[in-house]
Amino acid sequence: MKKLIALIAVLGFASYAQAADGVEFSQSGDFRVQYQHDVNPSFQSGLGGSEFIHQRLRWGANWRVGEKMSAHLSMVDNANWGENPDQTPAGRASTTTGTTTNIATVQEAYGTWMATDSVVLKFGRQSLTLGDGRWISANDYENVNTAVDALTAKWENETLRVIGAAARASNATTTGAVASGNNVGRYYGANVDWKSAPDFLKTVSAHYALVGVDSADYTGTALDPIPSQDAARDGVAVAGDKMGLDYRVNYEMWTGKRTSGTHEQDIDSNMMDAEVGYTLPSLMGLRVHATYHTDSGTSSSDTKDKTYQGFYYDRRENGGLMQMFAWGNLTYTKFGLAASPRDDLSVAANYYMFSKTEASDQTYNGSGRIAGKYLGNWTNVVGNKVTAAAPSNGDKDLGSELDIVVTKKYTNNFSINAHYSTFSPGAVIKANAGSTAETEYYLESKLTF
Repeated sequence: MKKLIALIAVLGFASYAQAADGVEFSQSGDFRVQYQHDVNPSFQSGLGGSEFIHQRLRWGANWRVGEKMSAHLSMVDNANWGENPDQTPAGRASTTTGTTTNIATVQEAYGTWMATDSVVLKFGRQSLTLGDGRWISANDYENVNTAVDALTAKWENETLRVIGAAARASNATTTGAVASGNNVGRYYGANVDWKSAPDFLKTVSAHYALVGVDSADYTGTALDPIPSQDAARDGVAVAGDKMGLDYRVNYEMWTGKRTSGTHEQDIDSNMMDAEVGYTLPSLMGLRVHATYHTDSGTSSSDTKDKTYQGFYYDRRENGGLMQMFAWGNLTYTKFGLAASPRDDLSVAANYYMFSKTEASDQTYNGSGRIAGKYLGNWTNVVGNKVTAAAPSNGDKDLGSELDIVVTKKYTNNFSINAHYSTFSPGAVIKANAGSTAETEYYLESKLTF
């Protein structure tokens, strides 16, 4: 942390020294402190819970050179309170998460060139949010944003916005755990937004991407071997509103082929997420809404891999605040309401009912606590699947979750939000873990600058 503060100070001073050369400098960031207490995370009473206080400092700097060129750097420092009592040098592994704490991480580092009046190129490590974030999202809530090394190009006029990307998503060489071969994940794609759609069709977005992964042999590990993948991801998002009624529909497909040695398997999966809501502006801006989500799974009789896996989608905003489940063989219905009793105060409540799409398939989640494990961004691109026992009785019910959220805004730069969440296990989890409900208490303060 001391090194990060010193770097910020030096760069801030250097910007003034370079101002005479025509370099414009600006900086921004945020500081967040989170408290979270989980009760009965194992779904069994009497086994204790978990509690932590976590802080995140993000700092970003921009250098603008003339009218055409600029560079951006953003860094982030994450720490759990109490894990660094003796100021151990950065690089020490966390005893609770296994990740490195008390160390500043480069989150983004890219350059921008305005090639023409309508074409902007961006090159380097960058975060992307395309469409409404249900395909590719920066995942701003997470400790470190989702980012890839990529070349992106944006072209737009009064009617259309087109963003193309060529990204290197993963690159494992013959060092470390890899015994032989290179495992390179990459994608090439484009997203098109219709900017001049009428209100009843406010959002129209479509995308297409080719995803390729080379095979590698992780001898002696659970990933031995990682298959190659040649696949395509495409989808559309449509949304609009009229006279207080709003709607949204997202549809995604993930299709292609996976090869491991002489064995080939087709990938044929899809996802649909739809929402409809109604707003009463005169009643504290009350909005009631319902969401239906379903993505495909693989039945015991399927020869194809039909288990959908989300790409870099916004995981926090899709599937409950407790992040019990990630997309993949997942179906859920959500009912919610939100209101703003005052300009500086908002409240919301959401209720989810989760189930498996296919009873014989596994389900992914954010922490690996239930019947499966969410693989994260890197292996998600690879498309590898975990093995997790599925109940043989044909049950699909995963459980239900209730989230109650209150947000108080003190200034334009400072807010505090809290949520109370409880998850009641369904038949699948009762058969694999326990039957006691898990409860989560969460408090967050955030300062932006």
